Amino acid sequence: MATNQEGSLEKDNLPEELVKILKSLALEWGDDVDHMDNDLEIVRLTNSFTNQIYRMKWPGKTQENNARSVLVRKYGERRDFFLDSEEEMKTFEWMSNHGYGPRLYGYFPDGRVEEFIHGRTLSQNDLWNPEISALVATKIKEFHMIDKPGSKSVILWMELRNMLSDAKRLCSPEIKNEFGLENLEEEIDILEKELSKDSNEIVFCHNDLRGDNMLFNEATKDLTLIDYEYACYNAAAYDLANHFCELAANYNSHHILDCSKYPSPEERQRFIRIYLSHKGHQPTEFEVEKFDVNVEKYTLANHLNFGLWAIISDVRSTNSNFDFLGFARTRFQQYQRDEEESDSSSLDKLLKEIDEFESEEEELANCGLGEEEYLKCEAPKDEEDNSNRVSVPEKFKSIAVEKLERPVEPRQRRNLVPYDDEDVDEEIDALKEEIADATRQ
Repeated sequence: MATNQEGSLEKDNLPEELVKILKSLALEWGDDVDHMDNDLEIVRLTNSFTNQIYRMKWPGKTQENNARSVLVRKYGERRDFFLDSEEEMKTFEWMSNHGYGPRLYGYFPDGRVEEFIHGRTLSQNDLWNPEISALVATKIKEFHMIDKPGSKSVILWMELRNMLSDAKRLCSPEIKNEFGLENLEEEIDILEKELSKDSNEIVFCHNDLRGDNMLFNEATKDLTLIDYEYACYNAAAYDLANHFCELAANYNSHHILDCSKYPSPEERQRFIRIYLSHKGHQPTEFEVEKFDVNVEKYTLANHLNFGLWAIISDVRSTNSNFDFLGFARTRFQQYQRDEEESDSSSLDKLLKEIDEFESEEEELANCGLGEEEYLKCEAPKDEEDNSNRVSVPEKFKSIAVEKLERPVEPRQRRNLVPYDDEDVDEEIDALKEEIADATRQ
């Protein structure tokens, strides 16, 4: 039965264009159209943040047939505020025409009719199931391999700035002060600059990889990613960062992030290894670890994205059952914790690399290698004379060359938590100088 929620779809208030689409499908499938008005059943499905979702059913041509089903999506009042509805429709049409996800059956004012895919959405327990998790990793990789035509420019940073502008315009001075919104644009600038330093693969991303957007068919053991409202080109690492954050979210219990459930490095890298292993590729440990580092960096961007989304939704949404501000607080608090841990782990990693560097340098010295021999070790592998080449650990090059070429820039934090950057920067500079001295000796 349909709900009595204001604006919901019920048998006595269906748009004429929607009824025409349903009867046209029934006619095409050979069903009894004359009794369809009485036989039509409407079931409200998940409580989507953006849309109202319904399953509409009617009897098939014969009793042996299962009931016909279609999915009807009624656009929500916040749809145009958070996304480009015209671009979203183009994306869905393209995906449908090329065999990705549900088929498109037609549009009606404020909504559309789609193929109903049999399956259930994934719970938090499902997402932690090793077999289902492996399937999710594979399906995300397949989604990332979609070559959708059009601009492949990343709009993440522009969207963050637009959302920040909307949040500052809509919310109260108290909320602006609590979340430090006046200083957040500088934080976004710094984060964009830091992430732009790294070579991140840009792919067609889903950008909303929670369990409610995944349908699992128990019979076929197949998984389908659905709901492409936010799909666009982005860094692949962002999509995985988003999915890992969703593993810590529980939308059925106070809507607060339980960060103790965020996957550990081992769990993340197990997922990443499956993701990178798709189509027979065997990733090295270096590839897996490097991807994981990028994922952790994009986790910061994901916290800002959904934190700002929640602040705006608190003002504009009519959904009183969701604690948007509570959700925003957990996102911003976790952003600060992750940011500080990132700085701390970078310092710890640098100290560890110095120890490894000194050990490897001593090994090289014992081999009697001078500067010319070192350069010969680093020469391209396809040179003719390989007889005297000595294998030099990859990290030696990483520490002695890459670290010295990429200066560490001070980070300007917002005023939510007092923090002194100067001490950390001085330690990093001193350690970098120590590495430089070691390479010159």
